[in-house]
Amino acid sequence: MVMVDSFSRLFVVAVCLSTFSFGSLEALTRWYYFCSNATTLTGNIVYAANVDQLFSYLSTNATEHDGFFNTTAGQEPNMVYGLFLCRGDARPEICRDCINLAAADVVKLCPNQSWAIIWYNKSMLRYSNRSIFSSMAERPNVTLSYWVDAMEPYRFNRLVATVMKDIATRAPNATSRTKKFATKEATFNAFQTLQPSTVHTRHFQ
Repeated sequence: MVMVDSFSRLFVVAVCLSTFSFGSLEALTRWYYFCSNATTLTGNIVYAANVDQLFSYLSTNATEHDGFFNTTAGQEPNMVYGLFLCRGDARPEICRDCINLAAADVVKLCPNQSWAIIWYNKSMLRYSNRSIFSSMAERPNVTLSYWVDAMEPYRFNRLVATVMKDIATRAPNATSRTKKFATKEATFNAFQTLQPSTVHTRHFQ
């Protein structure tokens, strides 16, 4: 199961699949996205230009700041607020590639929208016409699931809970001052393994 809470201070990627490989760890896969829909900005060329400028700022900083960065572009009333968050195990160049891909995709998927958020397996990008910094919101969010039958489901669920509790405890206490990240793999039986589960905590500033 993959759980993604878009604006939470806790960014969780829990992969509970076992008997096969996902392929290249560097493959960038889009998971989900949301657009404002009801609030379109057709004809607002100033805001659109600011969105483009914002994406340029985010891309430029995607190899710095330990995988998290927020900034603004333009002036009110057309200011754009934006941020990105990359997985803690993503190399800087992978983070950059993911943010560049997200910026290119979200323009196509959410044209002329006042806000949007898009998730990939390696990163999340979000922008809005309202301030999104130093705040927590629970919507929009999405839960993505991939089902694989596990022998002894009760014991498997207990193992998942134990692993997630352990890494959720370790992540905030990671030695890095800014990147709070932990990962763990656990053996369920001779045929099934709880693949690397990761927890990445970040105080959005």
